[in-house]
This record gives sequence, structure tokens and C-alpha cells, in this order.
Amino acid sequence: MVSDELELSRDPTSLAQKIDLAILAPGVGRREIRDGCREARDLGCASVCVPPAWVGEAAKRLAGSGVAVGAVVGFPSGATTTLAKVFEALECVKAGATELDVVIHVGAARSGDFRALRAEAEEILRRTPEATHKFILEMSLLSGSELERVVKAVAAAGPAFLKTGTGTVGDPVAPEDVERLRQLAPAGVRIKAAGGIRDRAAALALLRAGADRLGSSTPRVILDAPDPGDFVDGAGAMR
Repeated sequence: MVSDELELSRDPTSLAQKIDLAILAPGVGRREIRDGCREARDLGCASVCVPPAWVGEAAKRLAGSGVAVGAVVGFPSGATTTLAKVFEALECVKAGATELDVVIHVGAARSGDFRALRAEAEEILRRTPEATHKFILEMSLLSGSELERVVKAVAAAGPAFLKTGTGTVGDPVAPEDVERLRQLAPAGVRIKAAGGIRDRAAALALLRAGADRLGSSTPRVILDAPDPGDFVDGAGAMR
């Protein structure tokens, strides 16, 4: 584990492969999509995550790059109908998305309707089986007991990832959030952390806590190479 963390701290390429570059600010246009896709290609990010209307543009600019095209579904509130989310997911896949970051209906969770959450997740996975699905839980809006039941319900559908939040509400994601989600999620479900990840130290702390993927709108800032001594003490242990 220490050797893996040391490699990430020293090698921006290895770290970039764990980052989804998010281009989701209100009002993003073709220039932002173009520049973000170029940055993701240059850095070697895992994916670029864009609004549904820009999936086709991102797919065109990322063709042959090895960087996946991701899209948000039900973003940012999740309070659309299952039919609307399914249609949006299908449109995104048709336009070239291979990864879907789907916001759960948080209001349903807070109302105790966990069966609806599972049914919605199952339907989206059933209709878009070719995509990699990341279900966004918006952890900061859920109580501890609600989170437990949400994780159980959504994970039962079999998604590839559970994601901490959209990054639009609450405090920046913390290692404790990732640790909690990792404790609750089945071993086969990966964890994506997102929201306010602004530097290398924060990114490494989240990965150390159990995150498999990170979402950030500023990956270049994260990847600016620091002195490895900032992260490793003389005994070779992460600080």
C-alpha cells in the first residue's frame, strides 16, 4: 500500500489515471468542453465528465485518446423521474458516453422510499448495460441510518461505483466520507470521491481512505508535482 501511494505521489501519470475531469459548471460552452478535453488528453485522465448536451462534442474530441467520455444523469438534484433518467442515460450512451454519473433521488431516500431507489438503479443499469455506472449519493444530505439503507439499496442493483456527492452542496469531500462509504459498500463496488479536491495532498488522502476514482474540475492543480517529501517520511510511511 505504501509503495502504491509513493508511486502516486511521485508519478503524475499514475495519479491522473484515477481522476475524472469534471466540466459541469453552469453555462459551460463549446470552448470549455474543447479546453477540458484537451487538458484531459494531455494529462491522461481517466475520463471527462460533461453535461448530456455536450457528450457528442466530448466524444468527438476524445476519440482515440484512451480518455473515457462520461456524462451526468439527473444532475444535480436527482429529483427527476426514473423515466426521465433512463431517457437521459440512453441519449448520453447514444451520443458516445461510456460512463454515467447518476444522481439518486435524495428526496426519496430522506422519505424512506429505498425500494424506489433500488428499482430506479436497476432500471438504468438494465437499459444501459454497456456503460459504467456511478451512482451519486449526496452523502452530506443523508443521516447515518439513511446512508446505510441507501448504500444497501443502490449497491444491490450492481453498479460499478458509488460516489460521495455532486460537489454542489455541503463541505468538500473528506477522507472520513470515503472511509464510511467503503465500510458500507460491498467489496466489489468501487468508490468515487468528488467535491472540493483542490491539491495533491487532498487527493492522496482520499485515495488512501479507499477511493478508487476522484472527480475534479482542476486536475492540473492536483497533478502539479510536489516534493515527494511532503508525503513520505524518512521511514517510508505516508504522512
